[in-house]
Amino acid sequence: MAQSNVIAREHRTLIGMETTFGTTPAGSYPEVMTEIVPIHDALHVDGLAVEMLDVNDARVRRNDATQPVQGLKMASKVAMTCYAKAVATTNILTAAGTVGSLSQCIPFLHCFGVEHAAIGTTVSTAASETTFDATSVATLKKGTWITVTISGTPEPCKITNISTNTVTVEPALSATPANGAIIRNLRTYAPAESHSSSMTCQFAFAGDSAAQYTANGVCASMKITTGFGQLVTYALDGMAATFTGPSAQAIAVTSVTDDMSAPFLFKEATVLLAASPARATGLVCETLEVDFPNDWKPVRDPNGTETINSMVNVAGRPRAATLKIRLRFDSAQETAFTAETGYSFYAWVPYGSGTTTRYLVLDMSNVKIVNKPKPVKVDERFYLDLELGALKDDTVTVAAESGTDLDLIYAPYRVAFG
Repeated sequence: MAQSNVIAREHRTLIGMETTFGTTPAGSYPEVMTEIVPIHDALHVDGLAVEMLDVNDARVRRNDATQPVQGLKMASKVAMTCYAKAVATTNILTAAGTVGSLSQCIPFLHCFGVEHAAIGTTVSTAASETTFDATSVATLKKGTWITVTISGTPEPCKITNISTNTVTVEPALSATPANGAIIRNLRTYAPAESHSSSMTCQFAFAGDSAAQYTANGVCASMKITTGFGQLVTYALDGMAATFTGPSAQAIAVTSVTDDMSAPFLFKEATVLLAASPARATGLVCETLEVDFPNDWKPVRDPNGTETINSMVNVAGRPRAATLKIRLRFDSAQETAFTAETGYSFYAWVPYGSGTTTRYLVLDMSNVKIVNKPKPVKVDERFYLDLELGALKDDTVTVAAESGTDLDLIYAPYRVAFG
């Protein structure tokens, strides 16, 4: 035996979307191994294991145990938590922007299934705070998030309709945009109706060249969590169909290069929760947690990877996604729960300032309180914890769209950043 002193936080992590289930991708982005930077103490590879099957044959002696049989690797767990980070200024999607190949996009694309990322455009003429003509609508889509620059600052809003070159948005902008105002696309993610996806995750620890693992056929769910004064994080909780390691796999442990900018800080965030939310009417939200649960079911095949041919996401009813927020005490929330009042929930967290302000956006356009508001005490102050369930979006106009365009329109939840 040759033992090594391996410092767990000294490691390099790579992820990639699989072209073939259970096979490490080697194509082009996002189907290629791409470096990502998880939080060092929130990476868990100790769940990689082989299922051991007990053999319960009858014996004369009570302790006459029987050697178990090695089963499959498909019960292996893979989990990591990352900071939700802003894109670099070079990856802002203006009319002259470049979509690029960003590591943070891979887990969102895997967990959600639909991505819209395209260059932006400009305002040609504007009628109001909610309606304007765009110079080009070719790269814009209903149900996605954009920013429109008002007095030098980009303001996030969702496209609810596109008719010829006329774009309608919500919530209303703070003012009517000027001619030539920049329309920036945010990278928008929504759940796919038909969702089959898998990733490969690689972990290489710097302390020993044999302390390297590759997990294939990884399928995960995502949870986004934050609160005042905290950095926004997204946690991936998944299962791997199979894995290799620990072994020397020639995974380079060169210095980490992060292609994202700094993490989003939940400080000057805007949280809206109302039937028809107005941009200027923010809600004081102490903590916030959004759970996007996936329910991955294996498509079995005796010739597949650990008897699995692919994984299909069957999550949805009765809950598509859950929002948990902590508010200062407000007795009206109990009335809203009793009356089953419908709300729209929008939240955005800024990073930077001026024309290059970037945003992380959480969107649940149709939510209702699904559990009785729970009173809690925090530092001798009284709060309410609300749990809301996401329903199908009813704010976006439907015309002749089909396929993934409908996924963006009907999405019960969306995440956007850029």
